[in-house]
Amino acid sequence: WCSQSSLHEYARYSDDWLSILARAIEGGRGLAYCHAQGVVHGDVKLGNFLISDEVGKLADLGIARLPTLEGPCWGTPTYAPPERVHGVWSFAGDVYSFGRVLEEAMLSLDVPEPIEWLMNAAMREEPEQRPSLDSLLDDLQADLADQREEAIAARERFDQLRVEAEEQVVELQRIEEQR
Repeated sequence: WCSQSSLHEYARYSDDWLSILARAIEGGRGLAYCHAQGVVHGDVKLGNFLISDEVGKLADLGIARLPTLEGPCWGTPTYAPPERVHGVWSFAGDVYSFGRVLEEAMLSLDVPEPIEWLMNAAMREEPEQRPSLDSLLDDLQADLADQREEAIAARERFDQLRVEAEEQVVELQRIEEQR
């Protein structure tokens, strides 16, 4: 049981793409751990990324298996990589599915171009053209950090402008009182 349900629900009720991406990256780190253990998840989708206490987690390894070139066509069709129809279970297939997760989670949001480019790179038709999951997650994490820094800087500029405006109002009130 996860207090904030799945990434599907989390994204549905949030317009903060930074938080959505952060939760997806956290779940993606779980997927990278599976890969490091030699396991293909095979059913990477929004509903299998659970959120609890603002932390994304990967769930449901029910059809996970070792990489193979001749396996069943199981998984959720919307998220399955194109090569799955030929029975291919690979780490690159999970990368494709993770790209679909990102795309679906942030479908109606204004995502910066570098993030969109990374999502598209993950969903390339040819498996060998997709980035590794580790490099994809590292690039997404770096872009997320950059965007957070920009958001903090913008907030600081806004706060400074607000303080200056308040000071000007006080000064105008003082001048008005002196008349």
